[in-house]
Amino acid sequence: FDYAADQILLGSDPTGAVVELSTSRGAFGGDARGVRISGLTVEKFATPAQVGAIHSRDGAGWIIEDCVARLNHGAGVYAGPGTVVRRCELIDNGQHGILARGSDVLIERNVISRNNYAGFSSGWSAGGGKFVETDGLIVRRNLVEDNAGPGLWTDVGATATR
Repeated sequence: FDYAADQILLGSDPTGAVVELSTSRGAFGGDARGVRISGLTVEKFATPAQVGAIHSRDGAGWIIEDCVARLNHGAGVYAGPGTVVRRCELIDNGQHGILARGSDVLIERNVISRNNYAGFSSGWSAGGGKFVETDGLIVRRNLVEDNAGPGLWTDVGATATR
């Protein structure tokens, strides 16, 4: 970006191609409690690494269901304490389909597929999903396939995972 000249510089000639660009860092986030997001498609956000286009990490008790989160640069969803992520398609995101941190997170009946198109290091944080500092995490009845990196993993401080 050359903001002063109001230009975007590309490394190659885009003639004959579709070029899309996003500068919006996310769709939903914050520290509100009890947020419900249902039936939405959230796509093409310029989320940084380890940030979700739907980002409840700092809130609590969110319900995210029947949504599609796709084509976001970082993660599709970042689930915080008490968050329920149910019947969502978390697909084709640049780093992860889903991330979670906090107690009593439920992740069930989702499709978590084809994530990490941006080629993040799978030894650091990439693939289907990563869960850190969780307690009482429940992950059940999800279809997890074709992610570039680990399908799902628990990491630093994850306890009582079911």
